[in-house]
Amino acid sequence: MDVEKFIKDLSKLDVTLWSSDGKIRFRGPKGALKEHAKATIRENHAAIVAFLVDMQSVRDIPLAEGQRSLWFVHQQAPLSSAYNLGTSVRIRGQLRPEELEQAYQRVVNRHAALRASFPTVAGRPVQRIARDLEARLECHRLDGSSEQALLLQVKQMCERPFDLKTGPVSRLALFRMAEDDHVILLAAHHIICDATAGAIALHDLKQFYLEAVRGVKPVFSQVTGDFPEFIEWQRETLLGPRGKALRAHWKERLKPPLPVMNLPTDWPRPTTRRFNGDTVIKNLDARQVSALDSVVSSAQTTRPTVLMATLAALLGRISEADEVMLGTPFLGRIEGRFSETVGYLADPLPIRLNVAPDRSLKDLLSETRERLLDALDHQEMPLLRLIEELNPLRDSTRMPFFDVLFTFLSHNHLNPSARRAGRPEERSFWDDEPYPFTQMEGQFDLSLRIEESESDVCMGWSFDTDLFDRSTIEVLVDLFETLLTKFADDASSLIGTVEAARFLQHRKLEQQESGMEVHALFDRLADRGVTLSLDGAQLRINAPKGAIDGNIREELVRMKPAILEFLEAESAGVRPHSAQKANLPLSYAQQRLWFLNRLDPLSTAFNVGSAAWVEGVIVPSFIVEAFTLLAKRHDALRMRFTEKNGNPVAEAVDGLMPKFEYLDLEHVAPELREKEAERIIGERLRQPFDLATGPLCAFTLIRLADDRHATLFLAHHIIVDGWSLAIAHNEIIEIYDTLVDGRQPDLPPVRAQATEHARRERRMAISPEWAAHIDFWREELKGAPAVIDLPTDRRRPVNQTYEGGRLIERFDAQLLAGLNALARSEGVTLFMLLMAGWAATLYRYSGQSDIVLGAPHANRNEPDQEGMIGCLINNMVIRCRINGALSFSDYLADIRASTLSALEHCELPFDLLVDTVNPERSASHAPIFQALFSLMSFPKTEDGFKNTKAEPIVSGTGASRYDLALDCVEFGGELLTNYEFATSLFDVSTIERLHRHYRALMRAAVADPTATVNALQMLTCEDQDAIAETNNKAVRDFDRSVTAIDMFEACVREAPAQSAVTDTRGTLTYAQLDRRANKLANLLRDEGVGRNSLVAVNLDRSIDLPIALLAIWKAGGAYLPLDPKHPEERINGIISDANVDIIITDSSTVGNFASDQRVLRIEELAMRLADMPDVAPDRESRAEDLAYVIYTSGSTGRPKGVEVEQRNLAAFLVAMRDKPGIAQGQTLLSVTTPSFDIFGLEAWLPLTSKARVVISSRETALDGRALAELIEQENVNILQATPATWNVLIETGWQGHVGLKALCGGEALPQVLAEALLERRCELWNMYGPTETTIWSTLQKIEKTDDAVSIGEPIVNTRVYILDDQGVPVPPGAIGELCIGGEGVSRGYRGQPDLTSDRFVTLDLPGRHGERIYKTGDYARETSAGRLVYLGRRDFQVKVRGFRIELGEIEGQIRTHENVADCVVTAIARTQNDLELVAYVVPAAGQAVDPGVLRVTLRAQVPNYMVPSYVVVLDALPLTPNLKVDRKALPSPDIEKHVAITASNIVMSSAERSVAEIWCSVLGLSQVGLGENFFDIGGHSMLLVRLHERLRSDLGATMPLVELFQRTTVAQQASVLTGGEIEARSKTSPDIAHQSDRLARAKKRAERLRHD
Repeated sequence: MDVEKFIKDLSKLDVTLWSSDGKIRFRGPKGALKEHAKATIRENHAAIVAFLVDMQSVRDIPLAEGQRSLWFVHQQAPLSSAYNLGTSVRIRGQLRPEELEQAYQRVVNRHAALRASFPTVAGRPVQRIARDLEARLECHRLDGSSEQALLLQVKQMCERPFDLKTGPVSRLALFRMAEDDHVILLAAHHIICDATAGAIALHDLKQFYLEAVRGVKPVFSQVTGDFPEFIEWQRETLLGPRGKALRAHWKERLKPPLPVMNLPTDWPRPTTRRFNGDTVIKNLDARQVSALDSVVSSAQTTRPTVLMATLAALLGRISEADEVMLGTPFLGRIEGRFSETVGYLADPLPIRLNVAPDRSLKDLLSETRERLLDALDHQEMPLLRLIEELNPLRDSTRMPFFDVLFTFLSHNHLNPSARRAGRPEERSFWDDEPYPFTQMEGQFDLSLRIEESESDVCMGWSFDTDLFDRSTIEVLVDLFETLLTKFADDASSLIGTVEAARFLQHRKLEQQESGMEVHALFDRLADRGVTLSLDGAQLRINAPKGAIDGNIREELVRMKPAILEFLEAESAGVRPHSAQKANLPLSYAQQRLWFLNRLDPLSTAFNVGSAAWVEGVIVPSFIVEAFTLLAKRHDALRMRFTEKNGNPVAEAVDGLMPKFEYLDLEHVAPELREKEAERIIGERLRQPFDLATGPLCAFTLIRLADDRHATLFLAHHIIVDGWSLAIAHNEIIEIYDTLVDGRQPDLPPVRAQATEHARRERRMAISPEWAAHIDFWREELKGAPAVIDLPTDRRRPVNQTYEGGRLIERFDAQLLAGLNALARSEGVTLFMLLMAGWAATLYRYSGQSDIVLGAPHANRNEPDQEGMIGCLINNMVIRCRINGALSFSDYLADIRASTLSALEHCELPFDLLVDTVNPERSASHAPIFQALFSLMSFPKTEDGFKNTKAEPIVSGTGASRYDLALDCVEFGGELLTNYEFATSLFDVSTIERLHRHYRALMRAAVADPTATVNALQMLTCEDQDAIAETNNKAVRDFDRSVTAIDMFEACVREAPAQSAVTDTRGTLTYAQLDRRANKLANLLRDEGVGRNSLVAVNLDRSIDLPIALLAIWKAGGAYLPLDPKHPEERINGIISDANVDIIITDSSTVGNFASDQRVLRIEELAMRLADMPDVAPDRESRAEDLAYVIYTSGSTGRPKGVEVEQRNLAAFLVAMRDKPGIAQGQTLLSVTTPSFDIFGLEAWLPLTSKARVVISSRETALDGRALAELIEQENVNILQATPATWNVLIETGWQGHVGLKALCGGEALPQVLAEALLERRCELWNMYGPTETTIWSTLQKIEKTDDAVSIGEPIVNTRVYILDDQGVPVPPGAIGELCIGGEGVSRGYRGQPDLTSDRFVTLDLPGRHGERIYKTGDYARETSAGRLVYLGRRDFQVKVRGFRIELGEIEGQIRTHENVADCVVTAIARTQNDLELVAYVVPAAGQAVDPGVLRVTLRAQVPNYMVPSYVVVLDALPLTPNLKVDRKALPSPDIEKHVAITASNIVMSSAERSVAEIWCSVLGLSQVGLGENFFDIGGHSMLLVRLHERLRSDLGATMPLVELFQRTTVAQQASVLTGGEIEARSKTSPDIAHQSDRLARAKKRAERLRHD
């Protein structure tokens, strides 16, 4: 058995195997591990265990309870550093980085938790422990830097986000201040490391390092239980008696009602927690420490107890609560073997305290002590389990149970080296001391962390900056210190005497700035099409009817003075509020980037960077100074983007400077340094920015040697564009060079800041000028395709992944010169020419003649924007309408006109254009366009820093913003072509091929611009050779004079006793079959049948059928098979059209044939047959004689008779023996009607190969259980069937048949069917071919599910071509019509010469002159691996709402639904230009299909435009006699009933009403319907963000923002909510108005306390 392949096959089903204690364990989706797989595991247990032990690189284990909680929190804010934990020490002495990195590697090897990552498997997080993980050390050089700079670098390193999904989730950094002064930081996500674990890991690092540098045996931590063992111990504990006792204890302690600490805040609580934090550090002075210790001594308690009681009393007084709940962490290491385990074992638990005003501080102290001891004894209960067990009322804006955390850590706890004393000789190599810094801020509303050392007690007051101002917390600290002294002076004092007035008086309410209100109003007006302008001193308003309602009118009246001031300042060229740095509006481009970041905060698709190698000596401190001065000059570089009431706002923060890091690779081997620098640059480029916290730009300097460095300037696109990078580059060089010269920089002042560009856009949004642009784009993009239909290597994912690849190619100097000359002669720019060629290439690839491209436009229309750093770029839309019959010159003129029109209106921001055009929205692709083209032209940049030489480093973020982008740039006399592509859609080999064809087309255009676009040569010589070579591979020589009957008779001679044919009546040998056929042949000869005779056979499936067919051939004639179950009218029509000579039938199938037809009835021939000789009559048969005629349905309604010659059939049989193959003695089961051409394989392949054919009855073929029994009974080796028959078989529970060769054809093979057959261990073949080319023409062996999209390669002696409408081969990879040549191409259509000449044509093709081919009418493309991909028939592709859709793709997705057995999708026309999709589904056995549930499920799998409007449930799909789906027999959907249900908007559930009310509020509407689309009634991306926030805050919805693209109606959004959630939410979550009331009450309390 191939164990490796078996395990890989399971992994495709998301099933993971691992070995533990000699046992095989697995994890995966429910039901994914089938019975046959389990049997395989049992049978091969030892081999699988050995393989897993030997090769297992990872193992998946569950998360500990505390880890689960942290994982969920991380999903809320994946970029937050609130749960990054840093353990750091300062080393006074020299360190050797190389040995330190080696020591870190050994620490990682020693502790499993440090090798963990947290991917999602089957929708749940798992902890994946890697066997090996390469550990790296980052060395930062800060020689000569200040302590403040060191602290900033350490904090930034600790706060850098971790990607839990991929890992690693820890890092080690070394900061060098001097040769003998270093700081070591071990940073890890809290999910793998608590404070104790960090200290243990750092201790082990020291021991490994000392061993490396001194060669002495280390003193390690005593690891007796690793973290995975802790997880198992925790699980067993909670399931056992101890777990039961813990649950009972905490249930008693946390009896409802639970206290909620409503601390008065400076700002309203945001609807979504962002985990933004800051910390106030304060040491207790000697007097305060003395007071603390006096309380400790008198009460005989501990410092933590006193400090917690003090905090509880203060917070209770401030919040006016009688009870408070504080959280405090416990070590969780109650089991001795885990005392020094690295992992997240600590967990916070709630401490509930009575702080009623009439209670004394002394009593509180006593209770605090008891509660802490009590919790200590019951600390094994994880907080998450408490939440799940007790189910407190949830609030997404708060932590469950407590919002305030109290932590007490001693120096010995933080520094194991101290408690292990350390040997004196070690200090010369590792003289360490703690290096504290603030971290883990923003986890809670408020967190007090006490760190106790030998001499100090340090308080760290961390707080949520979305709730509190720093000055407020400083007042709180003062009050705490005052209360601590009060405790010492008089512990009998009542809590009610605690001072709280100063805290309440200090608080302030949020101020709304009028400037921000004006911009917000402008946005709303622009959404409604309202424009404002000045008429002298008067305000002029132009609005569509009904656009200004009462609310808008009130706002206009109230804000009129501010509006006039703003418009007057704009018209006078004055920049209002230029000093304002907060609550700034975003430009439309920034707004889009912010929105996309909200959809996927971890995406790096919009990181922009510039990297270079620098040769020469540089001064790092001057680079730092240059960047600092640059950031001070340009506000954009100091910006961050926060959110207020669901709206993004920008602020420029003076102290928010770009991150700078100076990394040293001295510890890396010299030959590896360049590779390591490239790795670091790639890692930084793929590091996401946190838009809310900033900074949003960074500079990395990497030292390889004294005179060689690498540099990277990196920023988020929201603050810079390509033009800005050039400006920044030039200014940094200029500043640096002046500093090197000893001069002070003297740059000209910045004339304008990027924030002013955003203000201008908001003003222009309501101007008449932009109203004209809006009108233009509405007309220009009317009817434009919604998506570009490029051939892709994979199906488009439901959600755009932004994962990208990059390819850089070039046009050589000769071609570039020719292009420039052509551009001049045609009167166009090089941009227009290159873009025209690019659009033509995409047209030739896709067959789509309407291509919408995006093109970035610098958008710097004002003089003062030339030197501005910011995101000003705008995407210009160019619609390329391509008429392939035009000359390239004429086509180029059209593109020139389109481009000039677009340029005239390109000032309108792209995002406003999207809202205006309002295309069908989908999270699967970008709106309006998915392909980008640009010809870069930026300001000239200087070479590099003074006395250095710079060389660009080609690098990328690993992301792609669009399906496909082409950036061209003239460089060194050549044209560089930089392709960025979505790796979810394309392979790099596909893009390489696309470039070759683009280049070929441009060369052809230069050579002859008068040639038509369709005639421009795109095929390269290599392409033509490849086409010819592919077809020549399939050539096999054989005796072409031999016919199928000759092959049969050879089998009779060689194996006369071999079984030949079986039916329900018995079996005939080859000799018996031959004798019977000979007798009937002689009889037919007597009836006048001879060469060129056509005999109709109207027999049901039985042994009589092959006897009759063989007899006809032996008599010299050809047969026409009929299906007795077809309507009599159709049968007679075929007989008449074919002009048959005679009809063979039997009494069970005889119909009313025309009176002039000669009919032979089998039962009536018995006596005559008995007298006939049993040897074959003499015959004169030739290879070109007719073998049979098969009738297929015609598009005109008239059936078409396909004439197949003997040579065609013989060549086919030779090919089938080659692949898929058949062996002598094997059995093939025939289930197909003889009138279906694939019956030809079932009958003649076995009978010409000394094999046996079993002919099933019609009833058995339609009965899955009977068919399964027949397969087993006859030990069938080969079964050919349509997907419908295979589905019938599987639906009955058939588990497969060992060694069965499964041939599937007649219709496209659904992936879900392929998966089912592979699971049943079938050897599966996908067969493709039209009747006109003799049964099958291509085949593909399916070894994995993804192979099902391919129809493979041509069979032996068949050639395939993919041609365009002119009969020219399309470039490999492009979409075209599949055409087939070779020995299978039939004679043509019987009696229809015009149709024959139309579909059968002779062409000169690569490697073949005068090739006769058949045009199939099927779309296909060739993959880069040379396989054919079937894309569907022309008539099976429809266009819905601008999207071209392949119906088979939707059918494939529906079949994955577990309740669906089979389905078919069609399109119906509701109106002349409006198609809607209908899905017909058959439920699986014993299941039911709910149409609504099915549509909801589909929305999570396919874009919204692919979700059928109607779902019709049927007992069975209607089938043709050929067992294909009869689409014409599908019933029409009950549209009126559907509309009635959809329109019943009045009767809504409570969830639907709640959602509808939010919609009305967000959209400013009085009512909405259940089925109305959000985007159709005024919604856009920014309103979608507001809607998302309201659904979360008001109703507790947890769906991600991106899911709202699939759920675009009230009904769909309400379907994921429950009434219980909404009811609980309404009771527990006060809205903003309620918060405002509370703030007002807090002010009154403050006044009262002040007077008291």
